[in-house]
Amino acid sequence: MQHPPCFFGEILIDVFPDGREVLGGAPFNVAWHLQGFGLNPLLISRVGADAAGERIRGAMAAWGMRLDGLQSDPVHPTGRVTVSLRDGEPSFDIVSDSAWDFIAADELPDLIPAIVYHGSLALRNPVSAAALYALLARHGVGPAARLPAAAVTRATADRRTGAAARPLRFVDVNLRPPWWHAEEVRRLLDGADWVKLNQQELAWLTPAPTMDPDPVFSTAGQGEATGVGEAERVVIARGAEALRARHGLAGLVLTRGGAGAVGLLASGETAQVSPKPAPLVDAVGAGDAFAAVTLLGLLRDWPLPLTLDRAQTFASRIVQLRGATAPDRALYQDLRRAWMLDSGHQS
Repeated sequence: MQHPPCFFGEILIDVFPDGREVLGGAPFNVAWHLQGFGLNPLLISRVGADAAGERIRGAMAAWGMRLDGLQSDPVHPTGRVTVSLRDGEPSFDIVSDSAWDFIAADELPDLIPAIVYHGSLALRNPVSAAALYALLARHGVGPAARLPAAAVTRATADRRTGAAARPLRFVDVNLRPPWWHAEEVRRLLDGADWVKLNQQELAWLTPAPTMDPDPVFSTAGQGEATGVGEAERVVIARGAEALRARHGLAGLVLTRGGAGAVGLLASGETAQVSPKPAPLVDAVGAGDAFAAVTLLGLLRDWPLPLTLDRAQTFASRIVQLRGATAPDRALYQDLRRAWMLDSGHQS
């Protein structure tokens, strides 16, 4: 792509209870998937000058990913996360002062991206936070800037024809206690065009007496509810629309685990999708898989219902794996054919 999607944030090693180690980190996972779907994303992150960092570089190179956004840290180690599982749902112990906490603003690559994707976890250290805000300011998509919602579709079309345009900013909310502060996350949503978050994150960011997260939402891992009644679903939908409107978002995607996902547009269009039956190994990276195909839909101008359906299809594949990523091109090949991603026409 002339203007590649750009990803900023954490890259790390997920360590599972059985000792297995899998490459992870939300921005890395999403970029990895888009590479699998035939795009050439640029990941901006940082690894240590250690064996884990070399492993990550080698895996990215073998997968065909660009390395010009991957910084090397001579002091801090490559990030690691200890993953605990309960009925397949993960919780995370994220090691602090890792290399990705120290992404340097003066080492940011020069590019004109189609989309700038980032989460909220990269804000936990002021060094990486400063680099993120520098990146957003460089492209005019910081918290103080916003593209009018009606112009988002037109801007996407401009990028596909190679015209210079302000990139879309896609925020993938990733609240991992204790590494977040509500006001800072809400500020980060200002100026975003699209946001993805899960049910528990919505409850945390839009607390109300009628939307108490404790009895309705699981507190482990992704925090997705599976047995929510109709009344609660209405409250959740209203909360999602309130959040979208409050921050002037062009679009919002709410993932709901076993209850599927909901998409909302500024135009008033809504869509929802039910989960695809799949045997669960673990839910690590399911939301990242959903985000990857949502971004693919934005870049390819897919209708919202089609985007959500395809995102759910792919997320259902990832939950059958241990961890969020795997160097397996077969995961993508049939979908690339079915979605006509390798031809001049998009389906």
